[in-house]
Amino acid sequence: MSARVVYVITDSGIGGSEKALLSVLEGIDRKRFDPAAVVVLKGRREMAERWEAAGAQVVSLGMGRWPSPLGFVRFLAILRSLRPTLVHAFLFHAIQFSRLASAGASWRLVTSPRVNYRFAPTPALAIDRILRRFDDGVLCESEAGKSSLLRAGYQGDLIHVAPNGVDERRFAYNEEARRRLRQEWQVREGEFVIGAVGRLHRQKGFDVLIEAMGRLALSPAAVRLVIAGSGPDEKALRQQASRHSVSAHFLGERRDVPELLSAFDIYVQSSRWEGLSNALLEAMSVGLPVAATAIDGTLDFARDGENMLLVRPEESLSLAVAMGLLVEKEELRRRLSENAKLTARQYSTERMVSAFHGAYDSVLSRGQ
Repeated sequence: MSARVVYVITDSGIGGSEKALLSVLEGIDRKRFDPAAVVVLKGRREMAERWEAAGAQVVSLGMGRWPSPLGFVRFLAILRSLRPTLVHAFLFHAIQFSRLASAGASWRLVTSPRVNYRFAPTPALAIDRILRRFDDGVLCESEAGKSSLLRAGYQGDLIHVAPNGVDERRFAYNEEARRRLRQEWQVREGEFVIGAVGRLHRQKGFDVLIEAMGRLALSPAAVRLVIAGSGPDEKALRQQASRHSVSAHFLGERRDVPELLSAFDIYVQSSRWEGLSNALLEAMSVGLPVAATAIDGTLDFARDGENMLLVRPEESLSLAVAMGLLVEKEELRRRLSENAKLTARQYSTERMVSAFHGAYDSVLSRGQ
């Protein structure tokens, strides 16, 4: 008989945890595990429809920014009605709700804290320390994430690593999309499109990227910046681009990211921190030469000068130099592109789902 799994997540927008959950729902071995439902603390957004298409019931509690006691009562009632064998919770508020609900419950609990926990406010970290004792297993997305959890005091024998995965078939180079989008953007012959994808939030370091683009504008090469994503920093980033005379196009939230990546010439990850970036792996799968900050989970697979160029976070001058090298040196772009595709193939969604299976088996066997 398959184990009944209920997933709990704070939100259903497009993000790393939400994408990982979709891959699991699409690839999970349903003879062993029954993904009965996804419970979303907040409202329905883009990913809810995709989770349902993958065969999971989606239940939304419609909470606002901050969870409430009444919301927890509703959550507890819903969770009990779903009768899970195992609950897997993603993101901070969903994890804390699931921990509280699991006190004295018959199901087993797996949590997925992210590497950005170390930037959480002190009261939040205190709550996490108190409630983590209800975890039966902890699943993180990178070795850097595991190290971060160990430093925070998590129990080592409960931690499992399931590196994020990318669907190589979906994220493959598309020449037709490249021609169409570059024509839409009115890209001139010989002009380089430097692209990035992510939430417009301080974490992603787009302010550093724009500053680096301002420095790169001093070179004779024709370059433009295209950023796909939405978030609270959009207005400030637009203003910054204008001040620096940077040709920047903000596309907003997009559903055609595989096609967008094919239209880029260079991909930049300028993040200040990342667990293990889905967007970076997707760009590498398409075969884009990459300049990336040397942070967290990126270092699990980055080889400077072989499959990407690495720079220190916050250093706009170093990032500008790396982008300039990629613009100027065709042979470097070619080598990084080929090795990027080889690296991305090692981080398949199948590998990720298999790691989830192993973690679930381990947690369930501990309960016997």
